Amino acid sequence: MRSLGPEMPCWVAIVPAISVAILVIMTAVQPAAAETRPTYGGSLTASLLGEPATLDPARAASHAELTLVSLLFDTLYRIDGKDPDGQLRIVPHLAAALPEVDDSGLEARIALRSGILFHDGRALTAGDVARSLIRVKRIRNGGILASVRSVRADGSDVVIRFVWATPPIAVILAAPTTAVTPRGRAPSWRKPARFIGSGPYRLVRFRRAARRIHLAAADRHFAGRPYIDDIILRWFGRAEEEATEYEAGRAHMSLRGAVAFAGHKPAFRTRALMGPATILAYIGFGKTPSHHSITYSRGFRRALSLAIDRNGFRGVGTGERVTIAEHPVSPAMGGQPTPAPVRSARLPAAQASLAQAARSVPLLAEIRSGQRPVELELIIDRMRPDDREIAEKVLAALFRLGIAARITQLDSARFSDRVARGACDLYIGQLAFPLPRADFAIAAAFAAGGDTWAGEILARGPLDIETAGREFARRLPIVPLFHRALRVHHRTDVHGLRLDDTSIVPLDDLFLFGRAERTP
Repeated sequence: MRSLGPEMPCWVAIVPAISVAILVIMTAVQPAAAETRPTYGGSLTASLLGEPATLDPARAASHAELTLVSLLFDTLYRIDGKDPDGQLRIVPHLAAALPEVDDSGLEARIALRSGILFHDGRALTAGDVARSLIRVKRIRNGGILASVRSVRADGSDVVIRFVWATPPIAVILAAPTTAVTPRGRAPSWRKPARFIGSGPYRLVRFRRAARRIHLAAADRHFAGRPYIDDIILRWFGRAEEEATEYEAGRAHMSLRGAVAFAGHKPAFRTRALMGPATILAYIGFGKTPSHHSITYSRGFRRALSLAIDRNGFRGVGTGERVTIAEHPVSPAMGGQPTPAPVRSARLPAAQASLAQAARSVPLLAEIRSGQRPVELELIIDRMRPDDREIAEKVLAALFRLGIAARITQLDSARFSDRVARGACDLYIGQLAFPLPRADFAIAAAFAAGGDTWAGEILARGPLDIETAGREFARRLPIVPLFHRALRVHHRTDVHGLRLDDTSIVPLDDLFLFGRAERTP
């Protein structure tokens, strides 16, 4: 997959014998040519932006989950940047070529590459692909396969029938959520025998209690073995914990700063790279029986959105770019920037929206009149350190509305379980988008709030962004707060680092070269 450089020039073969001898002697004391190019080997320690709640591609939604899924599993296609016109460049991956669409535009045939193996040595077949896509469609993950009517295996080909003509199927099948699993089954870290992928790395050990995942290079990966032998991924409950590990030289990369405290110096020289602001922080809503009438009310959600001073989120994080958001689609993906007046709290409008909601929600009316004290619960994931600060600003907005609330901090597994069951009043969510396209981004935002509207539209035809934006503002399945970029600090011996258009770091492209330069 990766070339280490050109062949030795042919003139060497015809120089006089004495020159050849001199050349051999000189070569013996010169650095080898391969030392200036990517080499195989080594172990890399890096971090995730939180604890992964699932390793199932079909359900991956957070930045940590999408990062892992892209290492452990393969998709039919991949996004390789953009062309000169700014359009996504799609290249075949598991697929042998781009889809062959029939004249009606309602059917596509995709041929698979031969010789692809899962990590356990079993051949990946068209049947695995078909079953995987069928399961993704059933999950309705943001309606990403809503335009697909059926999927079947035909020999070594996959045949896909569409609901409407010529959807961007190659783009869709580049989303990490459409990755292929054996027999289309959901993998689980609790059952290692079932946790098998075909990606560039394989899972060695998932130690949730130790906040650590060990991945090893898949030697037989069809696209070529990755350079780095082992990747250790960790996550932290406090930002300074991660920064301390990097500062002391015990990690190659950090997502939360190069030093734990001002005035310190990292053990090794540091470089930094920042991607587009695409990761969405938002308020989500549960459905506890006692308070569901409040959190389900669109008037309450609108009042809360209006009462938030979003300018206060600019200082969240450790110097990453933050884009204030009232709309789920980031400007980096084609969304419109949030106007300045919208970034500040608009309390009169918020109070008016709450008063209107109280007319149809008796519990809200009782709260406003002081007849009934109510305290809402806002849950956060303790493995995402910034979420505490975000939650406190949301509580301040609720206080302005005269509504009491408390913050409950949970381990990631309990947090994810309660969010999935709706067993909370409010929660702080994080959404990383599987595709850098506005239509699929807004559909994922609808789905994050349990709203199927966008998926139902995609099942009938393309999604119009302006129409979807107006419907999102009316329904408010979630309340967007801001988009954040990812800022990666890394040592000088880490090479090949980049961030894609969704702020994912393709760790399988990295290699270690040279010695890390110590800070003087």
